[in-house]
Formats: sequence, structure tokens, C-alpha cells
Amino acid sequence: MKIMCALLACTGFSLSDTTSAGADTLYLKNGRAVEGFINNESGQSVELDVGFGTVTFQKAEIDRVYKSTLLESARIRKKWEESKASAEYAKPTSPRQPRKIEFQQNQDRIVVEAVLNGNVKASLLLDTGASFVVLTAGVSRALGIDTDKETKIVELQMADGRKVNAKFVLLKSIAVEDIVAENIEAAVMTDDTQDPNLKDGVLGMSFLKRFNFKVDYTNGRVIFEKI
Repeated sequence: MKIMCALLACTGFSLSDTTSAGADTLYLKNGRAVEGFINNESGQSVELDVGFGTVTFQKAEIDRVYKSTLLESARIRKKWEESKASAEYAKPTSPRQPRKIEFQQNQDRIVVEAVLNGNVKASLLLDTGASFVVLTAGVSRALGIDTDKETKIVELQMADGRKVNAKFVLLKSIAVEDIVAENIEAAVMTDDTQDPNLKDGVLGMSFLKRFNFKVDYTNGRVIFEKI
């Protein structure tokens, strides 16, 4: 089975070069576009709901804004609700109270520290543009994953346009401090990456969709709350 999974050099939210009308869209000056719904707008910033959390953009980053119609908005929100419902089979085991997790920034990308399967530490880029958690070959070796035994192939598109193959696996757990989710779908690279900015991989939507989350750039934190 081949699955397309976008792995984007972005700041931690869903970005694409082209978007289909249906949600509010922020067209950024770096050539990317971000889809969601505008919650709040001030003189300096715009807060965008991206379905499983909110992200605040400075207006200096934005080239132009597309505002969705009521019909388009209703269609997207219905799709979001269906997506959230599909995640109910594997609820996170984390506390219900919101948790503030500190992050580092690497060239405008969010990096969080995670523990995989209870014993392997990894630095992961938070990216809602990635369908799955993505792990480098080095991390997969540390986890003891035998990619030769895995048959499901995932095709990843890297930030520079390269396409690489990875294997589809199911992780027992991912913990970001005491924020824990179990049975997480992941794509494991079969070859060592040449991109040092990738860190140990990507914290994608197969983990993030289990939570409501908000990126607080001012204080360098991601706020997670159990759905």
C-alpha cells in the first residue's frame, strides 16, 4: 500500500503551495498558504484555527487573505468533526488539564522533545502538514524496528522536493513530557537522511489529532489539551 504524506519545511502547521477553496486561507510572503478559520484578528496578528489547534501569525508574514463563504465553512467544519470522531478509537492517556510544553525553534520550526515506546528519546519537528509521525532511520534502529519485515510503503515528499520511501509502522506510545498517546501510526525512513534540519523526525497529525493544541510563540510553548 502506498500512502502520500507531505513532509514540509514549515513552522509547524498545515502549509501547502496550492489550496482548494473551502476554508479561510492565509497566503504568506514565503510562498506558502495556510488553511483554517480566523478566530481573532488584531492590528498586528491573526489567530487561525487549523482544526486541532490554533496558530497566531504576525501580519508582517501575510501577503493576502482569502475569506471563505458560509457554505464552504460548513463543509470544512463537518469534515473536521468527522476526522476528530475517527480518532476516538485511541484516546490519549494524558491528564485532562491543559499542559504547557516548552519548545525550541530551529530556523522558525518548532522542535519538541519526545520519548518513543517508553525508552527512546527523540527531537521532533511539530508539523500539522505531515499526515503521520515520521522517524529517521537512526531512530528506527534505536527502537529496534526491522524495516525489512514491514510491507506497507509510505512515499514522503521532502522540503526540497525529493521523494523518499519509508515503511509504515505502529508505535506503542509517544510521550511529550506527561502528554502521552498510544498506538500511533508512523512512517519510518529506510535510508539515513542528509538533512540535518530534520532532527530525529516529525511530530505529525497521527499524534497531534488526539489533542487540542495551541502554539504560544511569545512564551515558547505548545499548550496541549485532551480532546
